[in-house]
Amino acid sequence: MSITLLDDDRTRVAGSRRAWALAPVVALALLVGCSRASHDADPPQPPALFLEDAAQREALARQALVVTGRLVQPGGAAIAAATVVLGSATASVGADGRFRLTTVRRNDWLTAQGAGLRTTRFGAWLAQPAAVASVDLGDLTVAASGATQRVLFAGDTSFGRRYLDPQELTDRYHVPPDDPNALVRVSDPAPGSIDVVSRLAPLFETADFRTLNLESAVTLDPATPHPTKDYCYFTLPGSLSALERLGVTFVNVGNNHIYDYQQAGIVDTRAALDARGVSYSGAGATPDEAFTPWRTTLGALPLSFLGASSVSGVEHPIHYSASATQGGAADLNDDARVRAAIGAERAAGRLPVVQVHTGIEYSVAPSDYTRTRLDLAADAGALVVVGHHPHVAQGFGVHGGVLQLYSLGNFAFDQDRHETMLGAVALVDLDAQRERHVAIYPVYVEDYRPRLAVGAPANAVLRRMAELSDPSVELALEPGRLLVYRAGERATAPAERSVKLEVRLGADGVGVVDLRSTLALGESLLRVEAATGASRVRGGRDLLLYGTFEDEDVDEDFGEAARYDVTSLYSDVCVSRARSGMQGLCMVRSATNVAPAVVAFRNRVRVWGDATNAPNRDLTFVGYARGEGAGPLTVRMTYYASEGDAEFGDEQVAQLAGGTYDWTRFTSDLHLPPETTTPDDPLVNPRAMRFFLEQRAPESGEGVAAFDDLAIVSWDEPLTLGTSLRTPNAQDFLRVEGSAGSNVAVTLALRAGR
Repeated sequence: MSITLLDDDRTRVAGSRRAWALAPVVALALLVGCSRASHDADPPQPPALFLEDAAQREALARQALVVTGRLVQPGGAAIAAATVVLGSATASVGADGRFRLTTVRRNDWLTAQGAGLRTTRFGAWLAQPAAVASVDLGDLTVAASGATQRVLFAGDTSFGRRYLDPQELTDRYHVPPDDPNALVRVSDPAPGSIDVVSRLAPLFETADFRTLNLESAVTLDPATPHPTKDYCYFTLPGSLSALERLGVTFVNVGNNHIYDYQQAGIVDTRAALDARGVSYSGAGATPDEAFTPWRTTLGALPLSFLGASSVSGVEHPIHYSASATQGGAADLNDDARVRAAIGAERAAGRLPVVQVHTGIEYSVAPSDYTRTRLDLAADAGALVVVGHHPHVAQGFGVHGGVLQLYSLGNFAFDQDRHETMLGAVALVDLDAQRERHVAIYPVYVEDYRPRLAVGAPANAVLRRMAELSDPSVELALEPGRLLVYRAGERATAPAERSVKLEVRLGADGVGVVDLRSTLALGESLLRVEAATGASRVRGGRDLLLYGTFEDEDVDEDFGEAARYDVTSLYSDVCVSRARSGMQGLCMVRSATNVAPAVVAFRNRVRVWGDATNAPNRDLTFVGYARGEGAGPLTVRMTYYASEGDAEFGDEQVAQLAGGTYDWTRFTSDLHLPPETTTPDDPLVNPRAMRFFLEQRAPESGEGVAAFDDLAIVSWDEPLTLGTSLRTPNAQDFLRVEGSAGSNVAVTLALRAGR
């Protein structure tokens, strides 16, 4: 039986965990490779391993876990009078700021509060294996209240398209028919829309003011789509109830999708927002209207919110920006108007908060032109500049004394692209001069629904954002968030430690070092101090991010396999066979079933640099496997274009013989097909990949195969020994090269997140 995975840019595949648990199986998923005839009277049952494992998982979720930590002020001093709440447990901090409480092993929000303090929430990664008796969260920074106003910025948001029509069967001219399987029901959009965003409500509640980028027209009548644009979005007015749930009272509409339904769409959008009491700026019927700020006073701060977009659609006959002949977004490419609009607010004694829609989609850092747009807003007098549009969370900088958040990525958006699933929410404490405290929270957009990310993916994206930030800022990692300081203003120095490793090089003269088990959570490689016997050492980052099979978000689900197609009775995550952490992936195959059991990664993983046509094709697949009477195991990689349906064949990147063996590491360099002569065309270049894990029938009985800690490593340029890297960073692997079969002694300096 063959498996065809649909293009992840077009189709959503449901991925929530099945509840085998302790009840009869009443609904069966696809049986991959199942030899049982479809007309059998008795429905097939999951293997005993998965029923037993489900019981273990349920018991583990209720098992007690001790959680400790210390509350500190931004300067590092202990907070002596405060309360900490985690689940149903509450604790008072001691004179040294430390707390201790007991809860269960489910990821949750930890809330710190007290007199004179801002209520602050942290993401606690508590889905830990039974062998872990306690978790120390370390120092948690809580800012004082009173002197500042806390503004929350969230990223790109829309409730249309796949939210309403999961299979995208309806054209852009019509509202789709009611679909009971849709996240948002057309007949009553409010409940589904509220449910989509509600897991982030605890974070929004901690802010004084909340705003996001509404990247969609709002209309009940999508009869006027842009005639030549590839993608047109509309949100139903009823979905604005989700903004009310979050306490969002202002949205930026200065973006490249506000004109998707042309002037009628802008009129409908403004009417829908007005009816809900949601304010807005950034677009209008004329340029003057589009550049008109929205004014409010928070505490004693007279803030003016402006928005503008540099993505003006000049390649189309009908542009997206407001002009003398049409409405649209404020044009960020118009330097004079941008300066005038921001300058006028400063001249009126107001403080401009500027949201800019600019950049290269899916890129991890701002382009040179993007920086000119960010700097333009800062130089014109912005109090803070916040970026949108790439759909990927980027880093931070300070220009001319003004904080810049380059891109927050997605908040609630129906994209299936792997790189768009980790966005960010920023909490910025402002006074009349500048920001005073900035915290960045990672958001995992799980099947279009934002959740707080915790654990390895969260720390990976936060470390990447830190690594690619401007030297004008310093970054510090805390559980579930990243703190942004101006250079030289971080009060406490991060701790460092030294580690010595011995690396055995293979017959090809290469040794791959997996630092994930060496680095503490939030720790980064600072430098390679020595590599005796090596000709060169290179650092590498994991592009996969979801190879540990852990529960790493905060929601009601427990132990779900985030990005894997485990829709068969013969594969699932398992707590009983994990190499590290709480879970691994298990596959069961009997000798009588000749077809392989297959688990596929659901999304296309694109090479580093694809978005900017600078692809790094130097990649290695790393993973670990274990067998219990298993059949032969294969890892197969299939190569795709960045976008569209083009495939370029596959290669076998690992093969393990059948049998019984403990955890065994496998590594394999990947060999993408060559580039075409048109490097700027995402439809024709092999820069993306999906992998498939397979177990074939064992020689006898029932075989069990387990996988864990998978990674697709993208290698950087050689490191200079003794030279420090920017930290935090996402360099979790080393490639050590030298004489074949030799041993290399490597000494590393590691730096903690703080």
